[in-house]
Parts: sequence; structure tokens; C-alpha cells
Amino acid sequence: MQDVRIDFERNLARSIMKELKTSSKNSKAVIGHIPCVPANIRNVDSTVYDPKVISVGPYHNGKSSLQSFEDHKKRYLSEILTYEPANSSSTNEKLQKLEALINLVKTEEANLLRLYGLPPDSGREQFIKMIVLDSCFILRLFIKFWVQSERKSDPLFRVRNLLPLLRGDLLLLENQLPFYILRKFYYLIPKPTTVQPFPTLNEMAFFFLTLQFSTDPTALNTLEPCHLVHLYDLILFPKPRAPSILLSKPRDPLTLNPPCTMPRAVKLKEVGIEISPKESDNFLDISYDNGKLEIPRLEINDVTIPIFQNLIAFEQSSSTAGNHFTAYARFLNLLVKRISDLEVLQEQGIIVNTLGSDEVVLKFLNQIFTQVVMDDNNHYLSQTMNDIEEYSQTKWHEHKAKFKQDYCSSPWAGISVVAACTLLILALVTAIYTILTYYNNLGATPVMELMIAAGKAIPHLQLEHGLAVDRVYTGSFMTSLDMAVLYDLSFGNEQGCIMESAILAAANGIVVVVVVVVVVVVVNEQGCIMQSAILAAANGIVICYILESCLCKLRREAQISHQKNGPEHWKHLSQQLVKAEAGGLIGVGCSDSSQYQHGDCFLAHQRLAIIDPASGDQPLYNEDASIVVTIKGEIYNHEELRKGLPGHNFKTGTDCDIIAHLVMS
Repeated sequence: MQDVRIDFERNLARSIMKELKTSSKNSKAVIGHIPCVPANIRNVDSTVYDPKVISVGPYHNGKSSLQSFEDHKKRYLSEILTYEPANSSSTNEKLQKLEALINLVKTEEANLLRLYGLPPDSGREQFIKMIVLDSCFILRLFIKFWVQSERKSDPLFRVRNLLPLLRGDLLLLENQLPFYILRKFYYLIPKPTTVQPFPTLNEMAFFFLTLQFSTDPTALNTLEPCHLVHLYDLILFPKPRAPSILLSKPRDPLTLNPPCTMPRAVKLKEVGIEISPKESDNFLDISYDNGKLEIPRLEINDVTIPIFQNLIAFEQSSSTAGNHFTAYARFLNLLVKRISDLEVLQEQGIIVNTLGSDEVVLKFLNQIFTQVVMDDNNHYLSQTMNDIEEYSQTKWHEHKAKFKQDYCSSPWAGISVVAACTLLILALVTAIYTILTYYNNLGATPVMELMIAAGKAIPHLQLEHGLAVDRVYTGSFMTSLDMAVLYDLSFGNEQGCIMESAILAAANGIVVVVVVVVVVVVVNEQGCIMQSAILAAANGIVICYILESCLCKLRREAQISHQKNGPEHWKHLSQQLVKAEAGGLIGVGCSDSSQYQHGDCFLAHQRLAIIDPASGDQPLYNEDASIVVTIKGEIYNHEELRKGLPGHNFKTGTDCDIIAHLVMS
């Protein structure tokens, strides 16, 4: 029993050691390894990683759904074996050519198995046959695609939608042949002599994958791709293409930075970023500069989705691949989140949807980055995305974009902006002009001129002659204002209407206040400045129009009444009004009152007589009575000032008598 146990343990140990040796060989990193799609990525949508019409390589070989295409592979191999300009195509010659191809694969068999990660005993004969058929088919397809005369009546070129499907299948990660074996086959097979010099394998593959000729064949021929997917990934590398970064260093997932963010397309427009199409051969060639985002045109069709997913899977599973296509997918994933975002790009001609359904495209762009890991701050678009995010965080850009969208999107909107600005400026100018007119004594009535002159004279006398005064009242403003209105309505003031100016100034002041308040509130909440200005200016115009209409009506009534009753009636009415208003000036202890009339100008005065109560009644005059003064106040240094005015004849001993003479001097 003990011997049996020892044999069991020894046999199990030998078996595990054998597996460890095999595992250690297979676990070594192999340059050019053709991997399977990682399970976490495949589980998102496995259909995009399976070929539709043709199988290439061992991963999908033998599937019943793809067997119908095996006849085309055999037909292409037969064309290569019987290809002219050989003088004869005997059976022996065909066998010799085929043996040379088989011998090539046999020589590279061990290396090919390692690239696929297959064990050495993986059906040797079937494996070699598969490599020969697949390699000859791909090369013959490239030649026919380059040289139209080689197609003749080939059914593959007669079916319109078959070539796009073939192109899509040849760009599946699990449907690849090592590129170096294709290059070895390329040197052995015959080529047309009608094209000289004949293109390289890189040039023919580029033409087949991109449907255009290379603009830089020298740089293209220096590329050493592992397979067709790798070649396409290198072709799409954004400009400027630097040889030092064609093969990136292995990425360390432990050093990944936090994911960056970027607003979607609709939000970019709202903050003022202009999205426009860009003329470029490479749809990854995205550029951004100070609010202008340019994106090359991208056509999304039946083949686009599988190609995108397989390129991402390749960059995720290969240590020698870059991450530029994954970065592009991340950019689209952030840019398009809703149907409205997709519509923005379609309106600009950036995305051309040939699938017919926007929902399918939206679902594809929303899922394209699922289960994908990438360092968001270490790829060719990282600076672009950071600049866009920084620009979108500035509120001023959002307000400016809102203004352009609301008021500069059409000619009528622009006209309304100009009109609103004009109204606002005119309202401000009118208010400022009215205020300056008042303070500069322009357009006032005689009563107001007198009041303003007195108001300016006292401070001037204080500075010029040292007039010592406690407080000075030049009259009641309301009384003077009422007098001005009465004078204007009764006799038609030729110099201007103070009340009308005051009303207009008040109305314009209301407009300005409303504009400022509404602008502050609305800017903080919505950023809609011009709409507030238009409404405020319109309200101000309505108010001014109503008040002006009322003034015109009052003026007409006053003119009619003036013509009917005569000027004497209005003079009498003015005298009564002055007496009534003068009563409002009476204060505590007032013992003296007086009135003065000169033409249409009236002065009223009330005072407490302290100095020279006998002869100091007002108004006071200078020698020739050209200056008339009514003042309520006390001048302490009037005696000293009298001594400084020799030759003046003072008629009273009151302190205020000095003012008329000082003004005269």
C-alpha cells in the first residue's frame, strides 16, 4: 500500500512539473503575439469580434458559417500557381511552387505557433495548409485591388457590399496572420509586370485598408507591423508622427491618473466653443485652439463599429501598441452622450451616419469605452481635453456664447441688439444732459436763474471776501419750482421747461435704475443682458411718452386760458400764489415779510428782524438797484466788509445789505 502511495505522488509531481515547463514557455512575452480579445471586453458585445465572411488564422478556422469562402481561397491559390508570364504551367511546376510555399511555412511553423500561443502538436498538416491558403488569398486580393486588370470577372469584385465586409473581417484582432509571413510569401509569388515599379506590401495594404494612396511612402515602408490591425493602428497615428513613439512602452496600470472629464457637444456650444469639420486624411487628427475645436469627418457604417472595437481591444491587449485610438474613442465617448450631441456633430458634417438609426450610433458611442482602461492624462488628446475643460469652466465664455446665440444668430436679432443699445445710450445721454443743464443754469426760467445765481453767489463771496455766514436760505425750492411751472404754462417760456426736463430726467433715471437692477439680477441667474435692456428701455419710452403727452395737454390748456383771460389775469394769479407760498416760509419769531415783482418775476421773503429792524426790510438793492437781494441768514463780519468797500452808499444798517454791494464789486 505504501509503494502505491509513493508512485501516485511521484507521478502527480512529474505531471505538474511538465505543465509548469509548458506554461513557462508560453508565458514569455512574444513580440508580434496575436492575442484573443480579453474576456471582459468581448462580453460587452461578442458579435463585433467574430468574422462575417472569412476566417484568417486558427481562432475561427473551421466554423461552418465561414466554410463557403474556402472555395475563394483555393481559387486564388490556383491563380498564383498558374500565373503567367511563366512559359508553361505544367503540373510539375505547380507542385514545385506549392512545395516552396509549404516549405516556407514548415520552416516558420514553431514561431507561428508561438505567436498564436498554440502548443507544438496542434494539427501540423492542417495548420500549414491554413497558413498557405490564407496568406495566398490576402496577397492575391491586395494585388487585384491595386491592379484593376487583374480582377477580370472575379465575383468578389462584382458583389458591391462584399469588399467592405472583407475589409472589416481582415481588421478583426482574432482574424490575423503575422505580417512577416505575408512579406515572405510576397517575395515568392508572381506579380504583374504591367505595373513598374510594383508597390511594396506596406503600400498595397495601406491602399486596401484606407482606400487611398499613401502621401509618404518612405515613412510607410519603414513601419514594421505585427499584423494588419497593428498596421492600421500605426497608419492612424496622429500627426506629427514621431518614430520614437510608434511603439509605446508597456503601460503600468498602477500609475494610472484619475479620469479627466470634458463637456458634451451641446454644452461645448453653450460655453462658446466652436465645433467645425476639419480637412484631414486621418480622422484622429483633432485640433483645438482657444475655443475652436476641429474634428475630421467620420463615416459610421456597418464595418466601422467592429473596426473600432477591435482596434481598442488590440491596444488594450498588446504591450507594443499605442493608445491613440483608445484616446480617440474616449474623446467621442465624452463628446456624445445624448441624441442632441450626435445631432450637433451631424449638422456640422463631422459624423456621417449611414446606418440609418441614430439610436444605434448613440449606443455604440456610449458603450465604446466600456471595460476599457486608459491613463487619461497620458495620450495625444490629454492636453486638448484639459484645455477644453478649462475653457468651459469660465463663466464669461458661457455668457458671451449665450449673447451670440440669442442676439447674433440672425439679421433680425442683430438689428434688435443695435436698436436696444441705441435706446439705452439715448436714455443715458438724455438723463445726463438734463442734469448738466440744470446745474449749469441752461434753459432755466428767470426765477430759477435767480435762485441758482444766489446759491452760487454766497459760496463765492465767502471765498473771495471772507463773508462770515451761519446758514443761508435762497428760497424754497418747491416754491421756485412751482413758480417756474406756472410761468411756463402761462406765458410760454422761450428758454425751456424745467418741469418737463425734470420729468424726463426722472423717467430716464427710472430707466437706468431698472436696467441696472434687472441686468444684475438676470446676469447672475441667466446671463441674458440685452433682453433686460430692451424691456427697460421700452418701459422708459412708454413712461416718457405718457408724461410728455400730459405736459402737452396742460400746455395747450394753459395757452387757451391765457388767450381767453389775458395776461393780467395770470399776473394777478401769480401774485396770489406768491403770497400763499410765502406763508410756507414763516418760521418761529418771523416779524417781517416783503414781496418784490419785476415784470413776470416775483420774490417773496419772511424774516426775524434783529439787525436794523427799522430800515432793514428786504429786498435790498445796490446803488442803481440793478441787483436785488432777498436772503434769510446772518452775516457776522458785515461791518468789516463795509470798511473794505469805500465809495459804496449803504441805504440800511442791516448785515445782509453788504451782499448786493459785494456782488457789484
